[in-house]
Amino acid sequence: MKFMRMGIVYFIFIQLYLCLLAATVHASESVADEFVGKWVMPDGAALLEIIPVSNEERSIISSSHRKLPQRVAIYQIRLLALRDPEFTSADGDVPIGKMRTDIHNPEKALRQHPLQGMILGDGFYQQDDALVGGKIYDPGSGNIYRAELKPTADGMLEVRGFLGISLFGRTMHWHRAEPFFARVTAMFSSEFEAILIQ
Repeated sequence: MKFMRMGIVYFIFIQLYLCLLAATVHASESVADEFVGKWVMPDGAALLEIIPVSNEERSIISSSHRKLPQRVAIYQIRLLALRDPEFTSADGDVPIGKMRTDIHNPEKALRQHPLQGMILGDGFYQQDDALVGGKIYDPGSGNIYRAELKPTADGMLEVRGFLGISLFGRTMHWHRAEPFFARVTAMFSSEFEAILIQ
């Protein structure tokens, strides 16, 4: 009888442990879902995508990053599309109409690489409600920054890039692509056509 009671207690303990483990995994996946997907830069200049990748798919941008446990999901940021895929007069001394390339890269051999499709961020992993530990490449300056990404209450993504410590850095907010597109479409809808042609 005593062994039977112990068996029941043990069974209940195992069931509770499995439920807790499942809830933890689900919560972790829910937080991860807040990052994965398509995002738009604050000025609408670029469409980016955050994706989980395997170790084999990781880019060289964070090859010096410390080793992480095998089961930790790693996230990358890819540049999917540009509002202006070709150079314009606003870009300064560049051939207008030519496809945008990585002209500010400190390595001359890489300056002819197209920006569209480039991996801009790598090495991020989830810690609590943020993606940390990764680096972001800024094609506008050719610099690589350490960065942290955190979802906001209104569905945006707070991206903080910094050199050295996070106290000295810059913060921007990325927009989810779908609602951003909907807002821009509404702005240029027929209701606003009268304003545009005045």
